[in-house]
Amino acid sequence: AARAQGDACRADDAAGEFIATVPRKGYRLVAPVRRVLLAATPAVPSAPQAPAARKVAVLPFRDLGLPQALSFLPETLLGGLVLELSRQPGLTTIARGTMLSYRGLQSSPRRVAEELQVRYVVDGAISAMGERLSISCDLIDAAGDAVLASESIDVPAADWSDLAQRVVGRLVRVWRLEVLDHSARQAVAGGPGHADAL
Repeated sequence: AARAQGDACRADDAAGEFIATVPRKGYRLVAPVRRVLLAATPAVPSAPQAPAARKVAVLPFRDLGLPQALSFLPETLLGGLVLELSRQPGLTTIARGTMLSYRGLQSSPRRVAEELQVRYVVDGAISAMGERLSISCDLIDAAGDAVLASESIDVPAADWSDLAQRVVGRLVRVWRLEVLDHSARQAVAGGPGHADAL
């Protein structure tokens, strides 16, 4: 017992004013306890997301009888349009790889818009008539099932490589103006998606 008491004393001496011996029970903490408030860690802001009201999805262009030598055109046109749309301030477009997953599917613009959480869908086709290429496409407001812009372009097939960028630029300029104008009008009118339009 004397040895145990001596050990307890040494323990108390070593612990100073923080631990006290309780006979036949052990030790207890006697140091004062204070509550310390830690500053809250500021939340890291998430990257701003583009409003759904200005997101555009371009469906793969349907091949309406292109010769084998020109079978690459629908995918090439899709890639060019997605790239150019991604450069437009105020707009966001769905990636080319995602859109290629819709190739050959009979998906309605409304369904595509719901699946990809976009407001606008481009649906088009490309065909060859003799020595000329015909490109037709619609910019669709999927929320309202309305065609906002319908374009039809004919170019000589032999000159496609020289005219491709001009065709892409023309289409994207039309779509950008239509999307910005329509989303602004929806915001003023309080239509579907108006909260994200501005």
